[in-house]
Amino acid sequence: MNELASILAKEFEDKEYAHGYVQGHLVEKIAAQVYSLRTQRGMTQMDLACASGIPQGKLSMIESGDFESLALKSLFKLAQAFDVTVDVRLRSFCEAIKDVTELDLASLKVPARTDDLHARANAMHLVNNPMFDRATVAHGIAHQPKASLTQSAPCGNVESFTAQLS
Repeated sequence: MNELASILAKEFEDKEYAHGYVQGHLVEKIAAQVYSLRTQRGMTQMDLACASGIPQGKLSMIESGDFESLALKSLFKLAQAFDVTVDVRLRSFCEAIKDVTELDLASLKVPARTDDLHARANAMHLVNNPMFDRATVAHGIAHQPKASLTQSAPCGNVESFTAQLS
């Protein structure tokens, strides 16, 4: 167990502190992930506002972690705009500590649905190809950057969006 995990395990003996810390971390993680996915896809906040139907001002608050609650409906809108899915679940505090200690930029990135499915199909093709062993395929797929192919034109402004892609 690393030093941070040991410190958190000790501090999490206080129930109120543990819940407050984990809730604060979740807010920060959502903020960081929305920003990361938006920039990963080359979107501005206005582009994301148009794609999600969430006002730009609210997106700014979400990205800065300036919110105490966020409706599932808003998360679903963001997921659809990014072409990803939402995962909400109840977890143990040991899992939460692991989540805190393993958080990094790479863990915030999520490929868009089509990129993800194409990578899986390619991996399955390679796995079934006798020229490649599974370790080589897994290593290669896990380390390939995936650019989003599924961005939509911001608020119907197809001309400027197409110019951005060129």
